[in-house]
Order: sequence, then structure tokens, then C-alpha cells
Amino acid sequence: MNTLGITVILNCWLPFSLRVWFAKRLVRRLRERQLRQKVRVEERLHTNASGDFLPMSQEVWFSLKGCPELETHSHIDSYMCCMAASAGVNQIILPSEMRIYHQEHGRSSSSSRPMTSYEIWEQDCEQMLREKRPLIKNDSNWGLGHKNLVEFDKLLWGSNSGK
Repeated sequence: MNTLGITVILNCWLPFSLRVWFAKRLVRRLRERQLRQKVRVEERLHTNASGDFLPMSQEVWFSLKGCPELETHSHIDSYMCCMAASAGVNQIILPSEMRIYHQEHGRSSSSSRPMTSYEIWEQDCEQMLREKRPLIKNDSNWGLGHKNLVEFDKLLWGSNSGK
């Protein structure tokens, strides 16, 4: 059986469902051991332009309090990948035929906000992955939580009624 890049020899004398169960358990332990070894974060998680496609459940998104609202302007999506992984969310790398390309863009905030320190990002991610606990950067006001937003039943785009 080959899963997560690890090949496991299945015992033939066990029923197939038990062989698969044991193999998955062994692979999980081997992956955890790999993650504990000193390997760069980027070799364990895809974090390069990762914010272009970060689907997750609403429950996970709210438990992590969304993407970190940092005083800096880079590595925001990379922080989110590490936060999600440390919370037990599995990252799925899609096959190459489903590849998307990152559109290079300027950063309007780059003049007023400094770059995120790679060293601090790496230390934070290492800590999260080691402790299996995300570093939640946002407080209860994240995502406009401190604003009282008006809800509408219908969104009106001008008058089409002709009356």
C-alpha cells in the first residue's frame, strides 16, 4: 500500500480491512515522526502563494479566527496554512492537471507596512507544528467584529421597476 508518499507492506494473513487500518496507522506514525524532524516548513506544507486557494470548513475558519490580521503585509496565507495544519486540518495537494497559477500583483500596502520577517514566521510555524496548537493572531474583533453591520433582505442595484 502506498499512501502519503510512504510504501507499507501489508500482512497477507489479516483480512484486507484490518491490513488497511494497520497500514494507515503506521503511515500516520511515520508522518508524525517526519514532521518532528528538523525539516523546513516549506518541505512539510505547501506555503508558496498558498492564499490563492485555501478552502476549509466554516467551523475551522471561525475557530482559527480567519487569516491573521498582521501589522506586516506578507506571509499571511502561509501563517494560515501553518495554523490550520497545527489544528489538525490536512492539507491536500491537488494533482498537476488541477494546477492554478499565481497572478503576480503589486502590494498597495507595502509602503506603509513592513514585510513579515521570514525568521519570525518560521519560528512561529515550527512552534505551531511541534505543539499541534495554532497561534491565533486575531482577537474577538477580527473580520470587522467590532463593527455593527446592517443586514438587508434584498440587495437593490437601482430601480428596474419603471414605476
